[in-house]
Amino acid sequence: MRLSVIGMALVGLAAMSCKKPPEAPVVIQGWHQGEGWTGSCYFAEDYKDSDRMKGNEVREAMFSQWRGDRDDGVSFSAGVLEDLETVLLGKPDSVKSVAKQNVELCKTFMTTGNITPWQNWIAGLRDTLTAGDCKWPPLRYQQHDYLDLGKGWQFEGRVCKDDVVRIEVSSKDEYKLSDDDPWMTAEGDTSRRAVGADYPCTLEECFHGTVIYRFTGEDGTIEIGAVGIEKEFVARQPGELHLRVNSDDTWYDNVWRKRGSLVDHASIAYIGGE
Repeated sequence: MRLSVIGMALVGLAAMSCKKPPEAPVVIQGWHQGEGWTGSCYFAEDYKDSDRMKGNEVREAMFSQWRGDRDDGVSFSAGVLEDLETVLLGKPDSVKSVAKQNVELCKTFMTTGNITPWQNWIAGLRDTLTAGDCKWPPLRYQQHDYLDLGKGWQFEGRVCKDDVVRIEVSSKDEYKLSDDDPWMTAEGDTSRRAVGADYPCTLEECFHGTVIYRFTGEDGTIEIGAVGIEKEFVARQPGELHLRVNSDDTWYDNVWRKRGSLVDHASIAYIGGE
């Protein structure tokens, strides 16, 4: 009996040794056309985000199809693709995830002929990838101009979230906003608080004639405050800065001080920080 048991065990081991090992799953890479498909789709191999050459290769492969270069019935708007390419060049780490979504939409088109889901995805992809991004470069440079006493909000400065901007106005140049005013600098007439609806800024630090700022955020909120000679501004969201003097909208009697043949003109600057 003992020999029979040993024999059966040996037979079992022999049978197990004859079994084939499980086959590794087939990994498709590059251009591939499945059975019943009307064309090929691009399957990007898995690669490290740091491998920029491979990322560029994947991006170029997708765009070649999107532009219609493969003559397979796929061709998307040139304007949409131009904007999208700019975004992907600036966001190389997004290429891999875009490629994964793209191949699934390509397969749908190649098996059903319905290109609408793919087309809609392409049309909205730029906004998806840039959601929450600033629409312009951060203000890390300097902008310079001269204060214009003859108009309201002026000197646009575009800032991104967390930008730190120092606003400077020259301190020696003087002006007045009516014949009855004293000569004043960008601090304004500090003996005369700005009171009433005619003034854009009625905060405690805002006087008649003070240089003030207005920040219009991306969500539409507006913040107005005093600049005077200098102010450090920190943007809590992307938006736009403008300056003006704190007064009503009567411009004809606003004048710069004249000293001999020289006329004062206050310089203004946005100085971006790191």
